[in-house]
Amino acid sequence: MRGWAPQTPLLQLLVTVLILSITMSSKVGGDPANLVSNGDFEDQYFNWDLYPQMDVLNDGSMNFIPSFTVISGGIQVVNGLEYVAPVWEPGSYLIHLNCWQGPGSLETAPLATPRWGATYNLSFDLADNPDGGPINKGVAVHILVNEAKTESEPSIFNVSNPESHRRSIIWQTVIHTFVGTGQHTTIVFESLTQGSFGVLIDNVRVSLVNLLDNGSFDNLNPPGLSRNLTFFSTVQAPSDIIRNWFVTDGAIKWAGTERWHSSTDESFYLLDMNANGGPGTIISGKVSLRKGAKYVVLFDSAANPDSTLPLRGTMILTVQGVVSGDVLASRSITIDGSGFSAFSIGWRTERLEFPARETEIYLTFSSKIPGDIGPLLDNVAIYQVSKVGPFTARGGYALLKSKAIAVKPLISMNLCWLLGSVCLLLWI
Repeated sequence: MRGWAPQTPLLQLLVTVLILSITMSSKVGGDPANLVSNGDFEDQYFNWDLYPQMDVLNDGSMNFIPSFTVISGGIQVVNGLEYVAPVWEPGSYLIHLNCWQGPGSLETAPLATPRWGATYNLSFDLADNPDGGPINKGVAVHILVNEAKTESEPSIFNVSNPESHRRSIIWQTVIHTFVGTGQHTTIVFESLTQGSFGVLIDNVRVSLVNLLDNGSFDNLNPPGLSRNLTFFSTVQAPSDIIRNWFVTDGAIKWAGTERWHSSTDESFYLLDMNANGGPGTIISGKVSLRKGAKYVVLFDSAANPDSTLPLRGTMILTVQGVVSGDVLASRSITIDGSGFSAFSIGWRTERLEFPARETEIYLTFSSKIPGDIGPLLDNVAIYQVSKVGPFTARGGYALLKSKAIAVKPLISMNLCWLLGSVCLLLWI
C-alpha cells in the first residue's frame, strides 16, 4: 500500500480544493509585503483550555509559535481575550517578553531574503504589560546576518504606560530601519526589563521602503470605481481615477482578486493592461530622487490566464525625466502564459536598475499585446540602492538610524474571538 486516497466524493472534492490552493499559493512569485512569517503570532500550538490566559516558553522552545524561537530566558504567549491587542491589528495572541523567570529573547525564522541595498522598515506594536513591574520597560532589537550580530549597537525602545490595564492597553507602533544584504537575516527581540513583567509586542512586519505611492493600485480618487459580476472595471483614457496613476492611452482593467489571483504584496487589486479590444498605457505620478544615486524599480507581471491560447507578447517599462522629458531607462518584459492557468498564474518579479540623472521621474507601463486580454501588473515599487556596510560570512553590518513613529496611541477596546479550523491531512 503506497498511501491513502479519499474513497468518497466529498473527500475527493476536499482534496482537490486543497491541492488547487497549494498550487495557487506556491506558484505565485514576487516579493512578499511582509518578510516576517507569522508576525502577528496568530499561528500557535497551545491547548488554551489548559492555559486560559497565557503560557510560558523557555529557552530553546521553537515549535509552539511557528517561525519563532526563544533563545534566552523565557517569554509568555498571551491570549488576546485577556490582554486586548491593538485595534488596528486585532488578533487573538501577542507576546510578553518576560515571565516569572525574568526577561527573555525571541528570534524570528530567517526572513524572506532582503534585497541587497534596499531599505526596509521593521515595525512592531509595543505596549507596557499592565500587570506590574518598573514604570519604564524596554526592548532591544538586533538584526542578525548569517547568525551574527551587527557591528552597531542595537536599537532600544522604551515604553511607560502605568495607567493602562488589561482591557485598555495603550499601544504604539515603532520602526527600526535597516538595509538588506541579500543574506540569511533574522531578528531578535531582547527584553531589557528585569523581573516578571516587561513589554508586550505584536504585529511584527518587515516591509520594503517604497518611494512610489499606491504601487499596488489599491487606492482610488473620488468617486471611485464599482465592479460588476466580472469583478473588474474598465478605465478608459484619459483617466486619473487610480490614485497617483494616469491612464494616458487605450484602456485597462482594474480587477479584484476574485477575478485573478494577485501577487504576494497582500493587495486586493491589480491591472490587466488591455481592455476594450486593445492595449493601454499608464503613467505614475512624480517620484522624487536624489541625483547621482542608483535606484531599482520592482514590479510583478504575468499573463492574463483568460486567453484561449497562451498569451504571448511584451510590455514596456520606461523611466522618464520630468524636467527633460528624456527616457532615462527602459525595459521590454516578455509575457508568456505557456503552462499557466487561473489556478497558477505565474507571477514574476521584474527588476530595472538605473542611475538618477534628474531629481524627478515618471514610470510608464505600456502593453504591446493586441486584443482585449493583456499582461497583468501588480506591486510596483522603487527604492534607492543604499550603501551596505562591509561584512563577512559571519560578520555584521551597519544599521541605519532607527526611530519610533509618532503613531497616536490608541486604546484597544474590541473583544477578540478564536477562529476554529479544520485540517485535512493527505499522506502519500
